[in-house]
Parts: sequence; C-alpha cells; structure tokens
Amino acid sequence: MSWRSVRGSRKRKMDFELDLNRDPPLVREEEEEEEEGGPSRHQQHHHHQQEPQTPIVDVDAIDDDVVESSPRSFAQAKSNADERRRVRRRTTIVDLDSEDGTGGVPQNQTIINGDLYVNLANNSSSASENAKKTPEPPKEPEAPKEPVFNCPICMSPLVEEMSTRCGHIFCKNCIRAAISAQAKCPTCRKKVTKNSLIRVFLPATS
Repeated sequence: MSWRSVRGSRKRKMDFELDLNRDPPLVREEEEEEEEGGPSRHQQHHHHQQEPQTPIVDVDAIDDDVVESSPRSFAQAKSNADERRRVRRRTTIVDLDSEDGTGGVPQNQTIINGDLYVNLANNSSSASENAKKTPEPPKEPEAPKEPVFNCPICMSPLVEEMSTRCGHIFCKNCIRAAISAQAKCPTCRKKVTKNSLIRVFLPATS
C-alpha cells in the first residue's frame, strides 16, 4: 500500500468522524499545503497579523447623559420647550351645563386647532338673537311608565294571566285553547296540561 492510498483512506475516515461542535482541523490543512508547496504556517501567521484589528469600545467610558451645547443652542431649546408648554396649557374648558347650547364658547367665536377665533360678521346679529331668547323653565321629570305585558298568542294586553310550569305567561283563554289543540307550551313546546296552569298577578298597567 502506497503513502497516497493510506493518506486517502485516512482522509475518508476523517470525513466520517466530523463533529460539528468542534472547530475544523486546521493543522491537517496546513500540512497538506506545505506538502503541495503552499505557504507555510509561519507565512500564514504573518498574513493574519496584517489584518486590521477591530477597535475595542469601552462602554463604561461613554456617558450618554452629558450633551455638549453652545449657550445659543441651549437658549433656543429652552424657548422651544417653553413654547410647547404654552401650547399645551391653551386648552378650552367646555361647560356642558351652560344655558346656551354652544358648550361654553360664545357663538361668535370658533376654536380651530386650540386657537380661539372671533367671527366679526355675525357679532351684531347674534347679540340680538341672544337677547330675544328666554331661558325655558326646567321640565318636571316624568314618572317612569309601568311595563305593558302582552300575550304572545293574541298579541294584546294580558287578561287573567296564567303561567305554565315552564314559566311562560299567557291569557287564560288563549293558553286553554292552545292546550286543547295540542298539549304543549306554545313558546317552548314542553308538555303542559290544563291542571298545571298557575294564576299569576302582574302589576297593574293602568
């Protein structure tokens, strides 16, 4: 067996024993290059030293909180911040309980983007209209209406209310007629008899 055939068999065995968790075997590649007349390890070492090294950044040395600025730029930034605060403070409070329906803003004034504008064209006419208007007296609150119960069969107000065992309420005559036609509740189709009906007294709707 010649040297090349042994070397070829070693190379084949090495391919099968490849471990992806380890670094590649650089030593064997360098030996192969030396045998073929390639650059030596010493020459490659000098070649690697010529590559530019990445500068090391000291994170602790950088201070992000300090900003250098000139007195002029500082004064300009301060005035911009003051202007923004003034714009934020220029809000309009709307009184929902005010007597005129404008919500606290007179009718001759308009608010656009937080700025108050006076409409001079309608100024005299709106004053005369406001003088003509008289405040209406507050209305007395109406008593809540009592509920109206209708029979699901005849669709009219209930007369002599009767309830089934399942809890559905009908007029006495309507439910008796429905039970005589078929012995089931008209709403849920459960079995019902005339003897199982219960008299119910609902609040008066007069």
